[in-house]
Amino acid sequence: MIMVGFDVIATDLDGTFLSSDRRIPELNAQALQQAHAAGIKVIYATGRPRRWLPVITGLTDVPSWAVTANGAVTIDMSDGSVVFSHTADPTTLRSVCQQVREACPEARFVVEYLDGWSAEPQISVGESWTPPDNTADIDILLTREGIVKLLVQDPSHPTKQLFGLLSPIIGDRLEVTYSHDGPTGLLEMTAPGVSKAGALLDLLGELGTAPERMVAFGDMPNDLAMLRLAGRGFAMAGADPVLVEAGIPVIGSNDDAAVGAKILELLAE
Repeated sequence: MIMVGFDVIATDLDGTFLSSDRRIPELNAQALQQAHAAGIKVIYATGRPRRWLPVITGLTDVPSWAVTANGAVTIDMSDGSVVFSHTADPTTLRSVCQQVREACPEARFVVEYLDGWSAEPQISVGESWTPPDNTADIDILLTREGIVKLLVQDPSHPTKQLFGLLSPIIGDRLEVTYSHDGPTGLLEMTAPGVSKAGALLDLLGELGTAPERMVAFGDMPNDLAMLRLAGRGFAMAGADPVLVEAGIPVIGSNDDAAVGAKILELLAE
């Protein structure tokens, strides 16, 4: 086995490991296969919910874990079992939703559960979204157990403006971040303290290795703590300015398979 300077690869998916058409570039797949042959463990760290993981099941020859919903649920991809999960308090969520709607009357909500998702009727969904399990007012959606993430969508505020507006209102009651910056604002909220970095710390403890032995890749604010945690963290070309301003080294783009190229470079060192 080749001895290398890191034990773990943690990579975001959208805008990072996946190309813009949401496929795995061949170079990225080859790099993970070579890393696995060298004894390196692979963790996908994503804001995606559990149901959006089939995109990586093509790499069945590379055992892996997935930190999903921005750290709320960690999955062992070998059997689909839940390793860790962190649910949010419904009472807190109800209070937050009420105050968010007072500040943003056009806001609408999506609720992610351990085993599915539901949304308010006015929600605008992307082409890759499967139909919700239930469509109802947020007060009804919050009565179901196992809530791991709350999303707020607002067509009247772009994402960064919405983040600046709602962060002071939400405070430390929930962890607030975003992984998509667009004209229709979309924020993601989890239980306090839940993040990709926190979930990775827990998982690294289970795997018996340290953050200093981890290489990580990301492109959005929900990746910043993870990139800072890693011994070596890299941002993608075109990453959110908050990563660049934090001094995270920038590599190529996701459409150029820059993650795979950097992994192969590190393996060769």
